[in-house]
Amino acid sequence: MTFDIFPTLEQEVRLSPPERLVTLVAACEPNQIGRFNVREVAYQPPTGVIPRQGKEETLVFTSSVVRAQTDSMSRVMVFVGIKKKYLTKIPESLNGWSCPRGTPMQVIKVQHGLPTLKLSFLNS
Repeated sequence: MTFDIFPTLEQEVRLSPPERLVTLVAACEPNQIGRFNVREVAYQPPTGVIPRQGKEETLVFTSSVVRAQTDSMSRVMVFVGIKKKYLTKIPESLNGWSCPRGTPMQVIKVQHGLPTLKLSFLNS
């Protein structure tokens, strides 16, 4: 798989000032690309419906090309530009970052991941 764009190096992300735009990668199904670069509008449920109480959805990114390739097997890699101030380091993760869904970001590129290898067993 060839890359013409790369994520920002992990050390650079960590040391970047809050307003710096960094490039990270997320893996997702092709029909989920709309989760990125979407500014959420407050949802108003119809009258009589009780809104669900739950955790806010977070988007997970990586600064590692190897991790991006592994996570995107038979899926797509979404390269995004996002300001460092919106990112939270994922504890105990070498290259993982997260932000809430609806965070302002720019989709730079979408690239297909590696195909999953399918093993076949032959009867001898």
